Amino acid sequence: MIKKIINRRDKGGIGIAIVSLFMLMLLELYIMVPALYQIRVTQAQSIQDDLHLSNLACYKDIDMNTLAQAPVKEDDHEDIYVDDIKIKDPDTALSTFEEYLKFNMNLDNNFNPKDSGIIMGPIVVQEFTIYNVDVDSNTVSVENYNDNTHMFTTTVKQYKDGNNYLIRTSNDKPVENTCVSSTISFKTKTIFGNTIQSHASVDTDITK
Repeated sequence: MIKKIINRRDKGGIGIAIVSLFMLMLLELYIMVPALYQIRVTQAQSIQDDLHLSNLACYKDIDMNTLAQAPVKEDDHEDIYVDDIKIKDPDTALSTFEEYLKFNMNLDNNFNPKDSGIIMGPIVVQEFTIYNVDVDSNTVSVENYNDNTHMFTTTVKQYKDGNNYLIRTSNDKPVENTCVSSTISFKTKTIFGNTIQSHASVDTDITK
């Protein structure tokens, strides 16, 4: 009889221990999930900022001859027309973008992160597009980089129809001025140790 009571107590103690362990696991998840989510949000914002800075760097490759010949826009007291900003050489701009992307995101020459973090494996540039606006001719010259051929394709499209902008970026934003659009993909860690494919995409207009 005593032996049965002891066995029952042992079983009860094991049950309590299992429940306690389960509650501790739930508490840990309750604390960890919001913290990891905040880390991912902060990391995502940081990646967006890095992309914007890398896009902005491409404006150092603007066509200075065109810019130097720009007439004065006296009615708004500005020095140049916005449509006189043109990024002359897309290949040079892409090289600039990649160099600054590696610097901003702390990547090695193979676009792998130098530091451990949530990003796994190499960063892949999925899209790099330059939209050169020419208001006078009502056109946009779209320079789109193809990651498979490693070459740019150039298409010239109508800029506006009345007050409507006709060209939109991959983020579905209207092209109002010369701008740079880029998209990267990469794998990130999940809270359970798996990986998922992630993307980041930004449009950068130096006039805004």
